[in-house]
Amino acid sequence: MLTTEEFKKVSRIIIVAQCLGMMAGALFQNSFYLNYLAARGLDSPRIAMLMPIPLFVTMLLAIPFAYLSDRMGKKRTSIWGQILTAAGIFILIPEIPWATAAVVTAFSVMSIGGSLQAGAWLALLSPIVPEKIRGRFFSRLRVAFQICMIVFSFIISRLLKLNSGIPVFQGVLVFVVITNLFRIQVFNRIPELETPHHEPPKQRHIFAALKAVLQHMSYRRLNSYVFLSTLFTASAPTLFGLLEKDILLFTPARISLMGTLLVTGGMIGCWIGGHLVDRYGAMKMFVLGHIGYITILISVLFREWAAWSSVIHMSLVSILFSISGGIVGISVGAETLALMPRDNKSLAGAFNGTAMSCAGALSGFAIASLLEHSLLPSGWTLLGKTFSAYDSILLTFAGGIALLLIVLRNPEKNTDLPPKNSA
Repeated sequence: MLTTEEFKKVSRIIIVAQCLGMMAGALFQNSFYLNYLAARGLDSPRIAMLMPIPLFVTMLLAIPFAYLSDRMGKKRTSIWGQILTAAGIFILIPEIPWATAAVVTAFSVMSIGGSLQAGAWLALLSPIVPEKIRGRFFSRLRVAFQICMIVFSFIISRLLKLNSGIPVFQGVLVFVVITNLFRIQVFNRIPELETPHHEPPKQRHIFAALKAVLQHMSYRRLNSYVFLSTLFTASAPTLFGLLEKDILLFTPARISLMGTLLVTGGMIGCWIGGHLVDRYGAMKMFVLGHIGYITILISVLFREWAAWSSVIHMSLVSILFSISGGIVGISVGAETLALMPRDNKSLAGAFNGTAMSCAGALSGFAIASLLEHSLLPSGWTLLGKTFSAYDSILLTFAGGIALLLIVLRNPEKNTDLPPKNSA
């Protein structure tokens, strides 16, 4: 266990390391890769086929790599992951004959690197962060790296506005490779307080280890709820954007503003959530955040009766929805650490991340299928007002979340966790 002064020093190192690492992730979120591949001559259908590669690779490899991390060491596997992430980005830089195979290779190598890091991250932090301040710590961590991502994305957009030539894209990629390599030096200063786990022969198999994790009823119950909750919330921001574009006829600039408000609300939610979780408990804030989800999803329909414009209404919807998301995210992080089994921690963390990734992918696929095949009515009326298929899906999401709040029992603390003062 670290002293107070040691923890303060280590917490700063953790925040800097995470901010440096999120530069690579920002390139997917801010459409940098989409623009780069288009500039390289790849057509839209091919780009659409390539962009989901990281999600699918992570879904397949996160759990096996987390199992490896528990046995080889969390820092060791994470550092290898950072090297592979930098290598994958580097593949995209040179002037090579561009083909789908080159991008598949680059994205796959990046995703393998990300998968090596994903499961080990929470497990590495678990014994470092004291339980009584986990909410505030994750709040600071998320707000810090989200600010870095926003600033980095803004700089990239300004650079591309001035010059959208290939050398500018290559310069950004070189910078991200350098930050990832520098991150290794920073990351290596984070202490690994728990040694690699060497279990009895009967639990050396990955399936036996996963079974041991899932035997913890409270942890399994939490992840079941997180999976189903994500299923009903992950695609909501996309639906907001489609509603704004196709029904409310917002301009691209206004849609971009709504996206900015989503990011801003997420930061506010993380800051608020950190303090509320530490004061009232993760599960209470978890439920409160979902009540917020329900209220906001239903309120989308009230745009037809609001005294203000649809722009103001959707601005409020965007920022309040993401505030709820920030509170829920902090709650999930804190409760995951609290309920995580002592053994196979990386595997347990990867299971949590994989559950959310799978739910997000399934949600997106289901929404795309419903809209592509026109399985929902394109228009329906309520109290004399007309609504769209997007409104139908958002109402379904609200009903699904409400049902989960009623039916599912709240996870209880694991009885086999160490006392609080040993966190």
